[in-house]
Amino acid sequence: MSIQKIKPIQEFNDSIFCNGKEKELFKRDCPHCHSEEVKIHSHYKTKNNGERKIFICQKCESLYSETYNTPIAGLVTPLSEIIRVLKDRVEGMGLNAAVRTSG
Repeated sequence: MSIQKIKPIQEFNDSIFCNGKEKELFKRDCPHCHSEEVKIHSHYKTKNNGERKIFICQKCESLYSETYNTPIAGLVTPLSEIIRVLKDRVEGMGLNAAVRTSG
């Protein structure tokens, strides 16, 4: 079985989990001043999870990662694997089986 390189955020948005409220998880508000005036500043590569974005707030000029202050900050397991296990669980697969099939 080959592991595809998937954009985890896009896969999550397209999945059965996303019904509107979940999209708020990925809002680009500044975590410091809560401004919506945010732009992508740069990108960086992680060891296990691919490329991530660095945002800059136009109001307070703070820089932060897209995972800053989120439950997935510091996550070592690739987000695509977690999404795959969650999809399997929603489809009725047992937890141990879902984890076992993900590798």
